[in-house]
Amino acid sequence: VEEIDFLAAIPFGGDDFALDISDVLAPRYKIPVVLFRKVETADDTKNFAPRGRRDRAILSGSATGVIIDDVTNEFTSLVGMISVPELAGIDLTACSGWHRGDPEIMPPIDVYSVVEEHIPRQLPEDSPYWQYVQPTS
Repeated sequence: VEEIDFLAAIPFGGDDFALDISDVLAPRYKIPVVLFRKVETADDTKNFAPRGRRDRAILSGSATGVIIDDVTNEFTSLVGMISVPELAGIDLTACSGWHRGDPEIMPPIDVYSVVEEHIPRQLPEDSPYWQYVQPTS
C-alpha cells in the first residue's frame, strides 16, 4: 500500500468503491483518488479522461496506481482506462469487487478481484441465478 501513488476510479461504478477504499485506508495511508469522466466516441469504444486539474496533477507526479472498478466482464473499461494518455508510463494494477466475465478472457494488466464467478450473458433455464431476477409487471 505504501507504494501506491493513487487510486484511479473507472466511472461510474468504480467512483464510490475507490473513495470508500481511500477512506478505509485514510487513518494510516493518504492515497488520493483520481476521478475520470467518460469521453463520447463515434465507435462506442470506452474512452476516459481525468475529470479536472487536480486529477491531472496527481497523475503527472505518479509512478504507481491501482485502477478500481466495481464489476469487470470483458475488461473493455479497463482497456479504455489504460489507454488514457495521462496514465502512460505509470505502473498500473487493477482491482474489482467482482469479476463475472468469462475466465478465458485475459485482462491487459494484473487484476485482483474480491469475487470471481462467471455468469454467462444468456442464463440457461436451470441456472441458480434466476432466483435473483425480479419479475417485471
